[in-house]
Amino acid sequence: MFNLPIEEITFDALKEFCIASPPNKEDLDLDYKVDWPSDLAKILCSMANVQGGMVIIGVNTKEGTREPDWPPAGVEGTEDELRQRAIQIAYDGIYPPIIDLEVQPVLIPDSDRMVVVIRIDPSDQMHATDGRKKIYVRVADHSRKYDYRPADISELEWLWNKRNKSIELRNHLTERAYSRSHALNNSGVVLHLSIVPAYPSGEMRVSPAKMLSSVLDITPIKVESVGYFATIPAASIWRELNQGWRTVPDGIASKDKYEEKIQYVEIGTHQMLYLSQNIPTARAYSDNPNSRQCIDAEYIATILDAFIILGGKVVDGLQWRGQLILSAKLVQFTEGCALSKPLKAQSQHGWKADRHTCPDIEIELAELRLNYNSLTEKRLEIFETMMCNLFWAFGYPYNKEDFQNWIKRISGKKRG
Repeated sequence: MFNLPIEEITFDALKEFCIASPPNKEDLDLDYKVDWPSDLAKILCSMANVQGGMVIIGVNTKEGTREPDWPPAGVEGTEDELRQRAIQIAYDGIYPPIIDLEVQPVLIPDSDRMVVVIRIDPSDQMHATDGRKKIYVRVADHSRKYDYRPADISELEWLWNKRNKSIELRNHLTERAYSRSHALNNSGVVLHLSIVPAYPSGEMRVSPAKMLSSVLDITPIKVESVGYFATIPAASIWRELNQGWRTVPDGIASKDKYEEKIQYVEIGTHQMLYLSQNIPTARAYSDNPNSRQCIDAEYIATILDAFIILGGKVVDGLQWRGQLILSAKLVQFTEGCALSKPLKAQSQHGWKADRHTCPDIEIELAELRLNYNSLTEKRLEIFETMMCNLFWAFGYPYNKEDFQNWIKRISGKKRG
């Protein structure tokens, strides 16, 4: 339920979550409350200040445990009343207000009572309550009970610098992955793609063993267009199962070479997915050895589309939460490459492969801030943004109708 779109949390989904085996126990990012808590502002404040989380109101815990007690007792109130009550507390009782709270009241069948599910992302700000006088953090005590308490000096310093430290960690993770991939892909034209939390922290870390176990349950993504296909991760990696992956300082990684293509995939312990893929080049006109080297737009498109689809599956499979940053850039180690076939030949804009080049060594295709479920819900929108930036970088005019028809034609065939 952490990654399920909030409007899709139904009573059946809630029941499945609460009776799961092993049980979803109270944790730093999960709290059950049998009734509406008088200290909800402090609970939300403490979660937002650490790693985010979910509060389920109307579900008790079993005596002496942190496990949910099913069936639920529920709370009184209409859907609108309960949603507004939670939003009002997050807005009026916390400073600065938490304005992106997700709230889903769920009706208990054959009853007029509801369970209220509240989700909150980790914040890049320091939030206070009690009349702006106290800052709370979510902690575990020695008996493994989870609660909040006022932050101490060191925690206040950490919270104060959290945004900058998170950004530094995010840059460190992607730079390390780029450095490792550079040893494999350092010539021609290389596509670099990454999905990483907007504000990563140590609390997000997942062990490599757990990550590998989850990753092997994900089917490789294959996307086809006219004459091209891209598989991420490459099929041979999955044939070798866990032998195709190795540990690296920040996670697990795999590499594969097939034909002229070299692919490097890394999944980081701090919730990062990274791909490096070289783009084969060919002469614009095969009968003219002096024509420019070209990269094919349709091949790049298949990789981008496959990466977005895989990203959605990894985020869901590994239960990543919070806001994400999707980055995409094309690095040209070969000077003066041209981009071919971005639009149908019969288009009024057409194409001449030897004329459309980009002088930049690094071409940024995307730097997008997304919610965890956007990779699935907004896949074509994200894909269109990246391809549009690619076309513009190489000097192709933009015609929305032609472009969207081309997008539909090449993005409709996928397996996995």
